[in-house]
Amino acid sequence: MNKQIGGSILESLRIGRKNATDAEGIAAATLANLDAFAEKLPDGWNAIIGENGGALSGRQSHTARNLTRESDLFLVAAGLSGASVDKFRNVNIENAAAHCTEATFMIIGSLAGYSMGSATGCTVTNADVVGNSCTGGLIGGDVESVTNCPASNVTVTVIGDNDFSQGLVQCDVAERGGLIIGGGFGGTVDNCTAQGTGKAEGNEPVGMDGISCLEMIVSITNCTSDVPILSAQGSHAIGGLCSYGEETTLAVSNCTASGEMSPSPPGAPAGRAEACAFEGCKRNIALNGEALPETGATDRVYESAEQYGVSP
Repeated sequence: MNKQIGGSILESLRIGRKNATDAEGIAAATLANLDAFAEKLPDGWNAIIGENGGALSGRQSHTARNLTRESDLFLVAAGLSGASVDKFRNVNIENAAAHCTEATFMIIGSLAGYSMGSATGCTVTNADVVGNSCTGGLIGGDVESVTNCPASNVTVTVIGDNDFSQGLVQCDVAERGGLIIGGGFGGTVDNCTAQGTGKAEGNEPVGMDGISCLEMIVSITNCTSDVPILSAQGSHAIGGLCSYGEETTLAVSNCTASGEMSPSPPGAPAGRAEACAFEGCKRNIALNGEALPETGATDRVYESAEQYGVSP
């Protein structure tokens, strides 16, 4: 897994294409509106970013616009940054399109596909993200803290099909979609807002929501979600704020969830999280005119521990 930021700006631009010339790298960065930032630095495109962006001021804001990420190759993670260990600070993503087919990306987001570092003060505005697993408006898969990160006018579409007719299913497709994080594998989410749409096009998707699929997240606090969740062909563990979690205690506090839902059986704010602890949460979500329970339920088994014969 490679570093996404380090050395000079020009060196970092070649991470995605090692044989790119300086002119090609600068042209691509200019399309993403990074030229205004680079040209303000004393050394311009040759300015040293440093490992984890350590040579840059944490107060600087960086904006990338008009990004498009598409490929017919199989990749584990895709986004402005693919798989990253870096700390993202004050990065603004505007007008982004990150799309995959069922046979390509596993983890996809407009800012990062898979992030092992924290994200603070990052935004995503006017984005369209399509993926088959861990599809996030901002980050596809995350293991660290995400704080003060709003998503506005973002559409996340989960593709692929599940078939539960034979019992246990390994949901590596048609699973986990959220406007902030697709799948959370640790860490916390605090003071994030989500506005846009979540939808699924295939059969029986699992784990769609406004903020993040809980998975193994420690807590979600002070978050607001106004996101309709739409699925044409059934669904499982769908939540207005968050979807399903492992059977461990997860704290959700001082959050608000609103929006319309077409799938069933959903929950508000959580799709399936039997051991979750809810405190001070508000919800304004109804299905067919009826108020939804705090936590939804499903008769389909898909937890990893259950699939491998381990009791939760």
